[in-house]
Amino acid sequence: MMKKIFLNQWKKAKQKNDNNILNLCNKDHNAKILDLGCDDGTWTLKLGEKVNTKNLFGIEINNIAVEIARNKGINVKKGNLNKKFP
Repeated sequence: MMKKIFLNQWKKAKQKNDNNILNLCNKDHNAKILDLGCDDGTWTLKLGEKVNTKNLFGIEINNIAVEIARNKGINVKKGNLNKKFP
């Protein structure tokens, strides 16, 4: 029961945080977005849509997520952010 309550609170906080970030974005089709730890690129695409740019870049450690993000049109490099920047 407590797990469900905390998970629900976390989801609400994450959604609020995501909305706050998106509300700070201005439209600029020349903008370049770099998402460090981009996972499968879902958030990267949301940012790109909000900013109105297709210049999307990411760094991700997980091979499967890298391929998924690339298939979504994001220029992704495989890398570990705890090591030298790729």
